[in-house]
Amino acid sequence: MLKIYILNVDHGDSIIIEHEDNGSKVYGVIDSNIPEGENTPPALIKLQQLNAKNLSFVALTHPHKDHYLGLPEIIESFPVENFYSFPLGSLNPANLEKIKGIYRKLIENTDSSYLKRLSFQFVRLLWLVKNRIGLDNWESPIGCDSIIYPQGFSDVDIRIILPHPKEKGFYFQMIENNDVNIATSQNLNKLSLAFLINYKGVQVILGGDGTRSSRISNKQTLIKGNKKLNGDIVKLPH
Repeated sequence: MLKIYILNVDHGDSIIIEHEDNGSKVYGVIDSNIPEGENTPPALIKLQQLNAKNLSFVALTHPHKDHYLGLPEIIESFPVENFYSFPLGSLNPANLEKIKGIYRKLIENTDSSYLKRLSFQFVRLLWLVKNRIGLDNWESPIGCDSIIYPQGFSDVDIRIILPHPKEKGFYFQMIENNDVNIATSQNLNKLSLAFLINYKGVQVILGGDGTRSSRISNKQTLIKGNKKLNGDIVKLPH
């Protein structure tokens, strides 16, 4: 049995996927946000209500605050097998240090306590993934049709259909240029992961914040490969 919980987190996304096979349940989390005025991510509350003991995977579709706030608390609360993220370059300590340096620069040069907190949370997330989940268990899959294999989902076909491979270049260039817009640019939506889940003849599409241009590029690539998307259930980007 496969259940998908799409949580109300105001603006943004927070999704929990539950899979049960032979009486054993596994869980995955895609994105998190903490609504204004609250302190605990709704995904963490829901996982506790579901009596989850560990997580097969956590995924961050793209680096906007309404998709990563609360993920550090979730990773601190459960053992996590795998982490999936938007394409952010080589997954090695040197590249992560470059990204950390950009956010440190942003923290040092802004008077906004809010922006400082957001930047700190994103750096904290990267640090937790590196040290608690590990670089060997961190993947940055790219569409248009990449299969992922999270533990415990063996009879569920999960594919990454966005971002289109052509979209990753500008983000890599921002890293190399130490561009502080890496934290807030709306262009980051182009990097968003989108999930295609096939289970027992039902197709579910979880679109992240994938952009129209990305979806058009994806459609053209799928047509060339004689493939089609026929989602029975679709979670549209905002």
